Amino acid sequence: MNEMKTNQQPVIPPVLLLLIALGGLLVALFVWVTQPSFGVIGVGALGVSGLSLLMWALLVPEQLMALLRGRALSFGGTALLVTVVLVIVLALVYILIRNQNLRVDFSERNQFTLTEEVRDLVEIIAADPTTPDLRIVGFYGGTLAAQRGQIEVLLREFEAVSEGRVDYEFIDPDLQPALAERYAAQAGSVFLVPLVDGAPDIEQAEPIAAADQRLIAEALIRVSALGDFRAYFLVIDETTTIENAEGTGLATLATGFRDIFGWQVEEITISELTNPELGPELGAAEDGEVIVIPGGRDPLPDQAVAALRDYVADGGDLVIFSAPNLEGGDSLATGPQMTALLEETFGVSVNSDLVIDLGGLVGGQSVADLLVENFSDQFIVSGLQGQASVQMQLAQSLNIADDLPESVTVTPLARTSDQAYAKEGLNYSTEIEMAALEQAEGDRTGELVVGLVAENTALGARLVLWGNDVLPQNVWRQFDGFGIRNFEVARRSIFWAGEYDTFLANLPTISFEALPQDTPLLADAQQLGVVQFVTLLVMPFGVLALGAFVWWLRRERRPAV
Repeated sequence: MNEMKTNQQPVIPPVLLLLIALGGLLVALFVWVTQPSFGVIGVGALGVSGLSLLMWALLVPEQLMALLRGRALSFGGTALLVTVVLVIVLALVYILIRNQNLRVDFSERNQFTLTEEVRDLVEIIAADPTTPDLRIVGFYGGTLAAQRGQIEVLLREFEAVSEGRVDYEFIDPDLQPALAERYAAQAGSVFLVPLVDGAPDIEQAEPIAAADQRLIAEALIRVSALGDFRAYFLVIDETTTIENAEGTGLATLATGFRDIFGWQVEEITISELTNPELGPELGAAEDGEVIVIPGGRDPLPDQAVAALRDYVADGGDLVIFSAPNLEGGDSLATGPQMTALLEETFGVSVNSDLVIDLGGLVGGQSVADLLVENFSDQFIVSGLQGQASVQMQLAQSLNIADDLPESVTVTPLARTSDQAYAKEGLNYSTEIEMAALEQAEGDRTGELVVGLVAENTALGARLVLWGNDVLPQNVWRQFDGFGIRNFEVARRSIFWAGEYDTFLANLPTISFEALPQDTPLLADAQQLGVVQFVTLLVMPFGVLALGAFVWWLRRERRPAV
């Protein structure tokens, strides 16, 4: 009977229970390290591990007793106790250092610690009451978790030094693809965004090439350097005013210049333009000043054009968004006096026509709507080639003189496709037959200019001229994310006319002392081959051979019989 009991074997091998217990512990440890909370999986893994150990002890109690009485437990208990005490001490030291905010940067360039130069710059920018609150936005997903942890140390310093005026946020582009698309961001992209009423103004986001303190500091300079810039919007009618928040108004554009860029933005009436004592003091801005003419379907009075001529003669800058006269007559931009001013000063003019582009029709709309996708590389339209477009309604073509005035340069900004043509003498107040809009002999054809810039260096005056008046209107702001950049082009037009782009380019930069480790190492093909031979063959196989040689010398030698 005793022999039968001795020969009986457990249904589950005890060693399998030990393996299950070890696997449960490893799963619980993995969950504890990688997950934000221990969760059901971690608790379940611990439970399975405990039950497996208990079953092993019940099935083979003699092995458990041998373990308890063995030398491993006798001598290992002290080691275990010392290890537990050491872990507790290290945890307490870590908590103390973390609470005291003590840390050491072991990187070669101290790239995760702000230099004194950058620290002073951030403190100055944060102390300026005109500086908007800023946010550094980084797009780092799960695959870039390690980089995110390193960069967060640096961004936390920016936030602390600025006393909260510059904070930071991480966004996972895989979890929020729509937001990443609005930023035009990819994994690893970094942006500096001004905050308006606590919310990021994505349209004003400044891209940063990398999460480097020098590049971030330069972006802070560009965004916070406001300068003394002024924009005066000529009041043409009740719709095109900077206070009108409806679709055809200009409130969104004006608010952005005021709140984000710190410009002084005002309206100026024709009476104030012709009577300087009644309106703002033109020419008083220290850095840049622009008069914006947002349309106008009727010619300006001669006194107003004369005032603009004097303004330009003194180096004043103009941005003109032309509009057609719906009754077929002259408009503000095509009137005789304005045409003479533009031709004599800048060598350009606006034609009284309607541009029709069969290669640039807006889907589902009329031939009066124009989609422009042919841009130059000038600042105002840079980056739009092949990626975005400008939409116009009742667009007019622009004329550039063959013989420009002395000291004048003209650069086209936007052209139609080569399938475009221009119809003149149209009266929009009456019904127009489709036959009257078809191309006929005598129509100007080809790539027609619908946007240009001109500069008279002798006068120091700049002009931005567009053959349409819809670009700066509020309604287009919501279409930026769909690739229609009317609003951005209008904003850049005012920037360029006021030389704001030059102002930003001349801002100071942060310089870092060159370190020896920054010196590049140059090697030819032969030298690279030697390096590969040593690192891939000599070193690994040499170590292996050395280990075999040591084993041979220290092997146990049997005495000779």
